[in-house]
Amino acid sequence: ENGKTSSQGNIINSVTITAVVSADIIEYGTPPENHEPIVQSAKLLPTDNNSSSVLPDFTGPDFTGLNDLKYQVGDLVIYDNSGIKCEAEIIDHDFIREKYRIKYTSTSGKIKRKYVSVLLLSQP
Repeated sequence: ENGKTSSQGNIINSVTITAVVSADIIEYGTPPENHEPIVQSAKLLPTDNNSSSVLPDFTGPDFTGLNDLKYQVGDLVIYDNSGIKCEAEIIDHDFIREKYRIKYTSTSGKIKRKYVSVLLLSQP
């Protein structure tokens, strides 16, 4: 704070606020090479009331879909882009929206990335 005190009270001319922010900067929508997605679970974490050696069951009904994915990251597929078939690569999977993120080259030659429904993908 910068200002002076007068008979009418404090008069503040300016206030300076300093904040330090740190973050990992990545290309928008592209995770780093060593990125592994975190799977969210509704299961409870261990507390004092239950054993600390109890781990979530990653084979239960909440996780059966993880092993049943039609495509895996790195798979090559055919993407039906409004009737135009193009080769694409699976680069991610959105478990919540049940969509795959693909990377493909558009007819204009630009490399594009987008989330698409599995219905628009097929085996090469």
